Amino acid sequence: SGEVPRCQRLNCTENFRVPEGGYIHSSTGNSFEDIVEIKCPNLKGGWVRKCQDNGLWSNDPPERCDCRSEIRRIPVKRQIKKPASCILGRCTPETVWTVTVYEDREFSVCD
Repeated sequence: SGEVPRCQRLNCTENFRVPEGGYIHSSTGNSFEDIVEIKCPNLKGGWVRKCQDNGLWSNDPPERCDCRSEIRRIPVKRQIKKPASCILGRCTPETVWTVTVYEDREFSVCD
């Protein structure tokens, strides 16, 4: 008595963009697992973006063709807390240490 369920391919449309000055070199479409290759004149290589199962494209390219992504290691301050405790009537207060750790972050660098 009910309708037969139909499957529909997921489309990626939300976060697609081509860098300013760039162009689409090849494309298989905008559905799940489709691939788009983006290139910039005067640059070797390019970006391959794939339509993912969350509806978003992978591998976000830079905003402009004269920009590139760089991974830089930056210092980040973190706090480590040891909670107060009491063992057999001997109590120690909470202890807080501030440490610097290094994390890799991606930056867009434009010439």
